[in-house]
Amino acid sequence: MTARRFPIHHDDRAQLDSVPWDLVAAHERQAARNHGGQSLERLAERGGLGLIELAFVLLDRPYMAASPPKASRNKVREDALRYIKERVKAHEAATAEVRT
Repeated sequence: MTARRFPIHHDDRAQLDSVPWDLVAAHERQAARNHGGQSLERLAERGGLGLIELAFVLLDRPYMAASPPKASRNKVREDALRYIKERVKAHEAATAEVRT
């Protein structure tokens, strides 16, 4: 059985299409704060979160929607992607340990 996945918004899906649902669920309260009280279910129905939005959720930090210049935005997106991949890798390793 495949574990449930939380989608990455289509604007960023070329870099990463989804992350483990339970990784995001551990930060559900911050996701709701950052996104007008929407549940993870609703956010997923609406296409998920962008990389930068998801990084803020995983950091348990308020999301700042101010749009930086394009060059900065690309760097922030790259940093967010790197951070998310690290978190996914750590999460999957911890989950594998629990199963063994």
